[in-house]
Amino acid sequence: MAVGRRTFCLAGAVGLSSQVTVGTVSAQSRITVEGTIQSEVDTDLTGVEFRLSHTSTDQFSSDIIPSSGEINLTVAETGQYRATIFDKSAKLNKIPVVYSFNNIAIGENGDIGEFVIPEAYQTDIRFVDASGDPIEGLPVNFRAQNGTGFPPGSFTTNSDGYVKHAGADEPGVELTSPTQVEIQPESTSTRQAIEIQTVFVTESTEYEFELSDAQNANLAADSNSIVPGDADRQRGLFSNNPSERTGTLSNPTSLTTLGFLLSVGGIAYQLIGGR
Repeated sequence: MAVGRRTFCLAGAVGLSSQVTVGTVSAQSRITVEGTIQSEVDTDLTGVEFRLSHTSTDQFSSDIIPSSGEINLTVAETGQYRATIFDKSAKLNKIPVVYSFNNIAIGENGDIGEFVIPEAYQTDIRFVDASGDPIEGLPVNFRAQNGTGFPPGSFTTNSDGYVKHAGADEPGVELTSPTQVEIQPESTSTRQAIEIQTVFVTESTEYEFELSDAQNANLAADSNSIVPGDADRQRGLFSNNPSERTGTLSNPTSLTTLGFLLSVGGIAYQLIGGR
């Protein structure tokens, strides 16, 4: 139950926060990382994702936590890593949807010790327009203190303007301090997130954010061109439709080879007498 109501008006300019760029761990990973993780309130962490991302290269590796709380994964190299957990379930279980720990140094032995996740609190977040009417279908996202956030499309607003997990029936998320609230359209060109507010949650509470008419109109226009995951896909030779960007014509290596063969064929044709 909400015990406090805080209202923020965003009629002015809003800041842009760059999304953390992530990569994939090489198949040559050889450093085994081991540790343990538990909840401050003894909540079952089964299914929670624990992620390590290199602070210099942004290569990451993740592990889905079992009921035992054991962490076991591999990383590509030694160095400083960001450590973040994600609770991608739609249930309320006192686990923050996203939370980051202090950066850690990983050496050759891969021992990272023990992590404790603090208690999270139910947080109701509502978005309204300049007239106070709820905004439905807003692509909301959450980012941890270390800059790591959910992929686009994980959260949205319902018909009453309240944020919910994309797969949940009821609104409400669980947060702990500090967490950045942002709007993250799945743009076809860039994935820059609009920072709304960093909230410091220490108890169950409610926030309401107001978007100006201009901001709301811009978001509505942008949503017409939203294509889930488009920034991660390759463009095809004859189409910009993501559903058609599969197979040989969407593979850069294949396109390069095809171009070379066409060039050779053209030269041979001229030499034979087809000038």
